[in-house]
Amino acid sequence: MRRKIIGSIGLIVCAAVAGAGCPRGGTETPRKAPASPTACDEGKLWSCFELGKMYAANQKDPQAKVQARRYFKTACDGGLVSGCKELLKMDEELCGNGVPDACYHLGEIYRLGNKVIRADPAKARSYHKAACSEGAAVACYQLGLLWLQGKGGNLDETRGKYYLQEACKAKHADACKRLER
Repeated sequence: MRRKIIGSIGLIVCAAVAGAGCPRGGTETPRKAPASPTACDEGKLWSCFELGKMYAANQKDPQAKVQARRYFKTACDGGLVSGCKELLKMDEELCGNGVPDACYHLGEIYRLGNKVIRADPAKARSYHKAACSEGAAVACYQLGLLWLQGKGGNLDETRGKYYLQEACKAKHADACKRLER
């Protein structure tokens, strides 16, 4: 009886803090989450999170960080706040090491905001600029729009068009269409 009460209190606290990232039906608690791809695929977000931690701890396999990021992103997309926090840390590290996809993802997090991060268009500009300079056309496109809309700083049509042109040169169709207007 005491275990059921404690479990119920845990679920209530989880719902208040993490929303959709809570164990389903009280059968999975964070400490007992099975770290298996199958459990993650079944929507057990703590399993995804635990898999992410396992892969992140693997220093020998160069692809481990990619796998860790994938599992943290799945947990975050499902609403698990801990997954979002780890994804953010991982993307900051990868972006600092010249991985344009991570910089772009950070730019999008700060452009749109999520359950953990409040939108910050100035930071979005910074991360999109880093990704754009590494050749990520979609980041150049988003950066151009931020400049054209005056989000995250002054409105600057010249800079906005410049970044749209960079995206268009890299075959980003929406950037090319936007320039035709």
